[in-house]
Amino acid sequence: GLLIYSFFGGGLFLSMFLPWQPWVCMLILLIVTIIYTAEAGFLGVVVTDLFQMLIVVFAAIFIAVMALTKLQGYEGTLSDLAQQVTGNLNWTSSLPSLHTEMPAGYEQFSGLLFVTLFYLAKTIIQGLGVGGEPKYFGARSDRECGLLSFLCGWLMSIRWFLMIGFVILGLFLVQEQFQDKGV
Repeated sequence: GLLIYSFFGGGLFLSMFLPWQPWVCMLILLIVTIIYTAEAGFLGVVVTDLFQMLIVVFAAIFIAVMALTKLQGYEGTLSDLAQQVTGNLNWTSSLPSLHTEMPAGYEQFSGLLFVTLFYLAKTIIQGLGVGGEPKYFGARSDRECGLLSFLCGWLMSIRWFLMIGFVILGLFLVQEQFQDKGV
């Protein structure tokens, strides 16, 4: 089901750029994926993962540098900017709260802690190791499994810079583009 959902989302995305219906784009994406996987085999999947990793690392560095450049030109602090844009005085607090102040029209997102607790319960029930096991089955030794875990840990930590960069750039975008909306 998750695989079909991914292809459907990819088809919707491609239909925004291509002159075809979403289901046609989904079908093309599915056929290309099947042919590629059958022709390339496991080595092709590994090379593709490596290529995707390089793209994510490059994007994380690029977005982080863009965000730092924006912050250097800003006279206030990031906390002040977040509070100004969101209208939430606790926006930069790391402590979870039961209720979050949200702007008008976004009140349904004020109970974010409950969604987080639901996701935590789902993860506990499902298990922490869902999704990445096939990579370990391709390793030749216990040492390679350890190196793979080490690499995956570092690569996941690099994605935090990407997410933080998106948050900073998003705050500046809202401040610059939507000043007249008010919070």
